[in-house]
Amino acid sequence: MATAMSAKELGRLQRTMNELLQSGKMDEFRILLKQNAELIDTTREKGIITMVLRFAILEHDDARIASVFDRLSMKRDYFALMIYNPDPEYCTHLFTRYIDAALLDSKDIRFIIENRLTFLFRYLDGKFLHDSRDGDGGGELVESEPCLSTSLSTSLSRYTLQGCAHYIQKIVAQIEKDPKNKSKQHLPILKNLEKLTPLYDTIIDGGNVLYSYNGNPNPDDLNAMIQLVRRNGSSPLVVIHKSHTDERRNPSYAPRINAVLRDVPHIITPAGLNDDLFILLAYLMRIQKEERKQKNGCRVSIVTRDTYTDHMDKFKRAEKDVSDDFGKYLASDLVSFVNDGGGNMQFHIQPAISHCIQIIEPHAYIPVIIEKKCAFRKIQLQ
Repeated sequence: MATAMSAKELGRLQRTMNELLQSGKMDEFRILLKQNAELIDTTREKGIITMVLRFAILEHDDARIASVFDRLSMKRDYFALMIYNPDPEYCTHLFTRYIDAALLDSKDIRFIIENRLTFLFRYLDGKFLHDSRDGDGGGELVESEPCLSTSLSTSLSRYTLQGCAHYIQKIVAQIEKDPKNKSKQHLPILKNLEKLTPLYDTIIDGGNVLYSYNGNPNPDDLNAMIQLVRRNGSSPLVVIHKSHTDERRNPSYAPRINAVLRDVPHIITPAGLNDDLFILLAYLMRIQKEERKQKNGCRVSIVTRDTYTDHMDKFKRAEKDVSDDFGKYLASDLVSFVNDGGGNMQFHIQPAISHCIQIIEPHAYIPVIIEKKCAFRKIQLQ
């Protein structure tokens, strides 16, 4: 068994490895690896691992990359998989094989731009990522809606949210484990939603609208919102909690609510369960009708003053191949409204252009946030 190296000896080994790589003495580096094989196979010393990784990349040695991959600990090590080899084809191979796009962030997008790896954006088409540089960061800045030029607005698109089944599964699991749901009250609602999904493109948060003026329930406001959605050319689905339709519990207004609901597709969520979760399920299940990403994908709006950020926190941890896209995608579909208390409801639905990376050859359009508004950075693909 080899004797463990001291910190000084490890530092000396790392410097030697770096010098050999800098001078292109690959055969000598290979000999050094053989002489220190046991150390190389087990060390977690970041500097040593990075040197081995650089050598493996330069040599197109996938087996050696795989041998150290689980010991990488920093993003710069992962991106070293590309920047130390100028061959675009091999960089693409490394990126698609080793980099989990679900874990990328805005600084990584800036890294790709600054290191002239823009051809990799083709593999991030539809990902809800933006450039961390909001000012002069290269490429042409293009304003987003509603100031988007007519020619560009016909090119940039509405994307369909990917991974709907993943998000639906998580929400259903949350409902199922609720101690107040021992009798599985959600199952008939899910079946009903499956039947209703072709019938709506706008979800009305019933409780939110009902209490939207001075915190007092007003069935006329709910009815006014339903009619407004229809005049807007959309088909509503009302999601409302059982407490609002229980005529014994709320005899002053529940009968009027039930009368309003007779004329509109709706689901009544069970007592004790959070109606927000069923609103999100209705949203996802309707979008899921689009089986794959398409240009001009399905638009489903939610009329509410809620932001659902408390629920989005549960999706903050990205899982392999499933990005934290739900909250970013949902945000553009939330339609707030104004209730003046006199029976007048107002809202405005902006035309939907997804603020994700979009590829329109030979350019990539990268979202960038400027003064809290989203624009796109137009970048030539290499």
